[in-house]
Amino acid sequence: MGCRSVFDAAADAFGNVAVLIVARTDSREPWWDESVHPVVISPTLLDDLAVRWPPFYVLVDPVAQRVVSEGVVFAPAQVREEIAPFLV
Repeated sequence: MGCRSVFDAAADAFGNVAVLIVARTDSREPWWDESVHPVVISPTLLDDLAVRWPPFYVLVDPVAQRVVSEGVVFAPAQVREEIAPFLV
């Protein structure tokens, strides 16, 4: 459920953060093309972030250029709650 719920989530489902969905390989699932979030296929980015198992989220501080939070995706509301302390 976690992966599909992220693709289906509204633009503001995760709070005031830019969401970029990164996958190791492309999918033929029709809902991949229907997401309001940009989808990038990049095995090297996932390797660089040490992301090994989907669905996994990584919150990156764009100024410090580092990972500040990460975890397993169960639902958008759960991710939004977990990253909220880092969005101050």
